This record gives sequence, C-alpha cells and structure tokens, in this order.
Amino acid sequence: MSPTLRLEMLVLSLLLIFIIARMVNKNIFSLKKSSPWLLLGLVCLLMVIFPNAIIWLSHTLSFESPMNFLFFGAIVFLLLMQILSTYLSTRRDANIKKLVQEVSLLKEKVEGMKKHLLKK
Repeated sequence: MSPTLRLEMLVLSLLLIFIIARMVNKNIFSLKKSSPWLLLGLVCLLMVIFPNAIIWLSHTLSFESPMNFLFFGAIVFLLLMQILSTYLSTRRDANIKKLVQEVSLLKEKVEGMKKHLLKK
C-alpha cells in the first residue's frame, strides 16, 4: 500500500469516526444505530496501521487480490446494513400499526363515554 493511499485512508477513517461521533453527541444518530459505521471507521484505521494483515487475510481466504477481498467485504457490509435496515423498518411498521389500532380503540371509547354523558 502506497504511503499516499495510507495517508488518505487515515484521514478518511478519522473523519468518518469524528463525524459519526459528533452526530451521536448531537443526538442526530443513536449510538446503537451508528455502531456499525464506527466499527467500519475502526476497521479502516486497522487497515492503515496493519496493511499486511489485509494481504495475509485475503490470501488465506483464497482471494485473487487484496482489492477483491476489500470489495467483497464492502458488499457484505452493505448487504448486512440493508438487512438490518429492513428488519428495523418492518418492526417499526408493526409498532405503528399497533399504536394506530390502540388509538382507534381509545377514540371509540371516548366517543362512547361522551354519548353516554350527553344522554344523562
């Protein structure tokens, strides 16, 4: 890995960690939902510090080149993020549906109580 590329990766990973940490600090992101992005920043930092580890790991896992390994890792990371996003969205939709049903039942009860009070 060239020194220029290592410097660029160092700056970008530190910038990523800084931006995510700042967004968590300002309550824009929750720590729970930003943890994969912080983990990505730390992995990028480790790649800068130990570039030979990526080469060794890619050859151990039988990839043609370290770049193929990194592309594969990026695809897997994005796929997992999408699966997690779909799961959270589905869970949120179920909660919204349940809340709408509860509010409708409460409105019906309130309307019934109003009619009962008006009859008296």
